[in-house]
Amino acid sequence: MQKGIGTFKTKKEAQLKAAEIENKVYYNKTITDRNIRFQEVVDSWFDQKERTVIDSTLEQLEVIKRLHIEPYFAQKRVFNINRTDVIEWVNSYEGNENYTYGTRLKHMAVLRDIFYHAMYHMEVLERNPASRVNFARPDEFRNVKRDVKYYSLNELNKLLKYLREHKPQRYSEYKPYYALVFFLSRTGLRISEALALR
Repeated sequence: MQKGIGTFKTKKEAQLKAAEIENKVYYNKTITDRNIRFQEVVDSWFDQKERTVIDSTLEQLEVIKRLHIEPYFAQKRVFNINRTDVIEWVNSYEGNENYTYGTRLKHMAVLRDIFYHAMYHMEVLERNPASRVNFARPDEFRNVKRDVKYYSLNELNKLLKYLREHKPQRYSEYKPYYALVFFLSRTGLRISEALALR
């Protein structure tokens, strides 16, 4: 079945676009369906999620799509949604105290996932318009200076002495906690790095 690929100002512009489409057909690449609505993509995405995620996650996704994504995007054509539309959607949250920074990030992650579904499962999009759109971090996150917590040498020695004398129920002869804390204090390794050593 043949489909129109749009209107063009010049014959040359139309020929270039036609050559691009023929190239995609030849290499079996995605040809964007210009008429598919975002709602169809959301429905397909949600059907897939129903088969792959647990019930509590599915409930969260359903609320996010129904209350926060569908009202803004549902009737738009997927082909016509661009980065500007996503930025406008992002900006609609600005100043609304009901949505924390973390909540907005979660909503954006769901929107990105829906567009990725359109790209990789439905093959109706070539690019994800939400892929590089980010929320600005709130000032309260940017300006917080977190104090680094550390043991003084005296406190460290007290801890090591306690662990050396402590007799754990398992492996009491080996004193694993003393060995671990002593090793960390002398090497500066992260605990995950030290525990990964063999």
